[in-house]
Amino acid sequence: IEPDNMTRINERDLGEEEQLENRLVRTETAQIGDVELLYVGRQETVETGGIFDILAIDELGNTVVVELKRDEAPRSVITQALEYASDIQNAGYDYLNGRYESFLREEQGYDDEYSSLQEAHADHFDLETPLSPREFNNKQRLILVASEFADDKLLNMADFLRNHDIDVIAVEYSTYRDD
Repeated sequence: IEPDNMTRINERDLGEEEQLENRLVRTETAQIGDVELLYVGRQETVETGGIFDILAIDELGNTVVVELKRDEAPRSVITQALEYASDIQNAGYDYLNGRYESFLREEQGYDDEYSSLQEAHADHFDLETPLSPREFNNKQRLILVASEFADDKLLNMADFLRNHDIDVIAVEYSTYRDD
């Protein structure tokens, strides 16, 4: 927006899913689909399963699996996210804290001493008292991010899961570039 004029910025496609992921994890935190997140890890595997795109923690200490799709999301994205959530459901605080420390070093470039996940979580969410280790990962949430959710069956599945107390949020995004 200029003083007397508005100029349209054209939409553009991302070249690959990794570009979207890189843009999302530029900082330690984000808000996706009205959910405030503290990132814990990225492109990691849980001992029993596949590789999740992004793992985060919400204000209540729940783990949040963020599954990204560069283009239209296929129906299988829900199955994939459910698989990762089931893999992470038994992860304890020590695992999450270790992932968080690795994330800070590898993704954020921290070389100095950093706070524990408990301390960072309390600080980010302005909690008077940090959560205890056993308050982390009592529930799992899923956030599906794609440029489009055109398949009504996928959105119906997400609604069904939400109606059965499995927290699934579908978020569409658009990217723009101003040269």
